[in-house]
Amino acid sequence: MTGVYQKEITDLKNKLKEHENRLNRLISTVNEIHEVNSSRKRTAKTDIETKCDDRFNALQKKFEETAAAMMKAYKELKTHVNVKVSLLDQIHNISPSVISEQKKLNTRIDQADVKIVRLDGEVNKLEVNKLVGNKEINEFIMNLKAERVQLNAGVKMRCDDRVNALQRTFDETTAVNVADCKNLETHVSVQMNNLSMSLISEQNKLSKR
Repeated sequence: MTGVYQKEITDLKNKLKEHENRLNRLISTVNEIHEVNSSRKRTAKTDIETKCDDRFNALQKKFEETAAAMMKAYKELKTHVNVKVSLLDQIHNISPSVISEQKKLNTRIDQADVKIVRLDGEVNKLEVNKLVGNKEINEFIMNLKAERVQLNAGVKMRCDDRVNALQRTFDETTAVNVADCKNLETHVSVQMNNLSMSLISEQNKLSKR
């Protein structure tokens, strides 16, 4: 009879070990998600980064609190099972108490299963929020690129307008200067002709004398 209950308690201990391993895997998964989120925080922009941080940190804190409570419950449960195994070696007529404790342990294990299912849901939420955060960051970066393209186009247009205005001013000034030069050249030519005529007239007068 004792061997039967010993086997049942051993099975319970194995089941507890499986739950503990599963919980450790869940914690490892959440830590990996948290590390990825930390890497994103260093490169994302401030507004999106803050919003994602708040959401991830809140879920991370809630999960860590729940995981800590679960680990404490598992340790207490393991201690409780070990005590019962020790008592099994000293007590021969323990059928009623073993059955009662077995029911209690089964109840607590069922409760642990429910909590683990809830933790699975929390992990899924973290993964979904991570995907949402990545999408928001990508949209933010695309918007920045679009704004940069628009800004470059505006700057180029303003520069082209200034260059065109300077070119028109230069062309107008050049045209005025060319006209002035032509007028000056005509005036000089007229003056030279007048001077030549005067010289010829004076030369003729001198010749007659």
